[in-house]
Amino acid sequence: MVMGFEAFISLLTDFLQDEAVMLLRELKIGHLNELPYLSSLKLHYFKDQSIQTEGQQLEVEVQLDMTIPPYSLRKFGLYDFFGRCFPKWMALSLFQFCVSLLIKLEFKGISSWTQLPSLGQLFQLKQLKIQATTKVKNIGPEFLGVGINSTTKIAFQKLEMVYINKMDELEE
Repeated sequence: MVMGFEAFISLLTDFLQDEAVMLLRELKIGHLNELPYLSSLKLHYFKDQSIQTEGQQLEVEVQLDMTIPPYSLRKFGLYDFFGRCFPKWMALSLFQFCVSLLIKLEFKGISSWTQLPSLGQLFQLKQLKIQATTKVKNIGPEFLGVGINSTTKIAFQKLEMVYINKMDELEE
């Protein structure tokens, strides 16, 4: 558990009974890949101090790095995360393999990221919501997941809905 604030995790699945949900609360974050039927994951971060120290930011970054989602995940939400960067498993092509079945993705209240992860190659993604990611200044080709020399890749092949709001520093 991170000192100085608490990270609450809301785990939802389509097939689990109440007893199984109770067991999930005791599961350590780094062991989500042991839940092969987990289809929905919402990570909510709450801080009890108005100022985050660099050590606290690093701690939540390490914690999220260990939270590798299972292959079965179809919905993922990250809320009020205050780490400076997205987790390593969200970087480049690894993300598309970790969550190749993902259809809904939401980032909300992420106050420290200066860029967004590469999301365009999430082939099954249908809904994307990005709200109040206040430090992101631009959305470029790295967000689409299309390489500089690549002319054949199509970003967001199945995207039906995109909602982007409250990105105060967005320039382009």
